[in-house]
Amino acid sequence: VLKADGFAKVKPLDKHEVVQVLQDKGLVVGMTGDGVNDAPALAKAQIGIAVHGATDAAKSAGDIVLTKDGLSPIYTAIQISRRIFKRLKSYVIYRICITVQVVFFLAALAIFYNLRFKALYIILLALFHDLQIVTIAYDHQVAGAKPETPTVLGLLLTSYSMGVLMFVQTMVLLQYGHLFMSDEFDAAFRHSMGDSSAGTEMDKYLETTIFLQISNSSAILIFSARTVSFFFSTFPAWQLSFSTALGQVLINIWCLVAPTGLVDKLLPMDVLKVWIYDICWLLFLDLVKMSASGLWEKYKPATIDRNPALQAKDRNSRRMSNNLRPSYMLAQAGGGELGNRVTDLPEGSRNSLRLSRTFKKP
Repeated sequence: VLKADGFAKVKPLDKHEVVQVLQDKGLVVGMTGDGVNDAPALAKAQIGIAVHGATDAAKSAGDIVLTKDGLSPIYTAIQISRRIFKRLKSYVIYRICITVQVVFFLAALAIFYNLRFKALYIILLALFHDLQIVTIAYDHQVAGAKPETPTVLGLLLTSYSMGVLMFVQTMVLLQYGHLFMSDEFDAAFRHSMGDSSAGTEMDKYLETTIFLQISNSSAILIFSARTVSFFFSTFPAWQLSFSTALGQVLINIWCLVAPTGLVDKLLPMDVLKVWIYDICWLLFLDLVKMSASGLWEKYKPATIDRNPALQAKDRNSRRMSNNLRPSYMLAQAGGGELGNRVTDLPEGSRNSLRLSRTFKKP
């Protein structure tokens, strides 16, 4: 069936069984039709498409009903759905990454440093980042040539690898930032470490710097999560860029001016160093992302090959193919000539009762 170019002299249940054989091979099957004779196959396929002008039976059996002539709406729908899938995938990776970063950082801060981080900063991070990430719905994405199969393990491998690296990024700034930051940061670090035995909060200057670093790194993370390559390989939508820039401008100005007293006023040079620090780590983050994705792509085929369920389906489909009877087939041949190959198809059912049962979706 997989090698066939077409089938002739088929009946409703013949179409249904072709779909069944392909599904047993582990494939996602789409079917188009317009009449009652196509209804069983439309109902069986994962994606049943009733074309424009189809009968009521075909429309009821299908999952999609086309309202325009031609097959171009199918292509458009596939393109849109694949772009939507990539946007959702970007959001999932982004959300898991920043969650891992913040949770691991808070845990390490309490366990190893006996320090606390203000809950207000966590609330502000969640608020600003949620407002920024909403615009990912308008992001530019290129539909892939092949459908992507979402796998939890693959997403977790990529997102946790990036999230752990972002946690390390924050901890490195906390522990070794005094080596390249200002004297104010160094003094705040030493003051916080000296008071850590009491389980107190960080020095306000150090706490504000760490808050700014987490905020900046989390905001620009979306530019890495949205691509499979380096963050600068494709341009994001202007809505996403604008919302990210606006949110970070407000946060950076707030940390520079400190009008409310909730944060300590940072030196402009420290703010600049935090930005340079985060951008350099973003390049490293892209390398880890691509390595994790490549590792999963190599591991995934071996996992599928060992899947007992798919192996059983493959044996079942081969057994069904051996029971097929000859029927004429149209083969691909140069110059528009008809080929003379034949393939096997089962004889259609002779009774309407079996047809009515097959009409129902499994």
